[in-house]
Amino acid sequence: IMNHEIIKLIVQPFIENAMVHGLELKVGDGEINITGNLEGEEIVFVIEDNGIGVEDINKFNSGYGIKNVQERIKLYYGEEYGVTFESEINKGTIVTIKIPFEKKILW
Repeated sequence: IMNHEIIKLIVQPFIENAMVHGLELKVGDGEINITGNLEGEEIVFVIEDNGIGVEDINKFNSGYGIKNVQERIKLYYGEEYGVTFESEINKGTIVTIKIPFEKKILW
């Protein structure tokens, strides 16, 4: 996937959120792991931190940066693609971004 073009700034806001919201208040060492793989016909990015986590997953949908990424992915690639979240208090958060390997033309 290294040579595959994707829309700009779809991973960066989640890394920034992990640093500011997940790790800033954490006691001890913080870690962020970022992976990108081809899974079938999809590119899947996973941003995982060992930060403080959240109880209410809906908090992720309230930030401008996250909404912007989600909307741009759906507009450009289609409604079946986008961002999902998993989080557990004191264990961290996992953000998964799925886009097609081949861009679909929506018009």
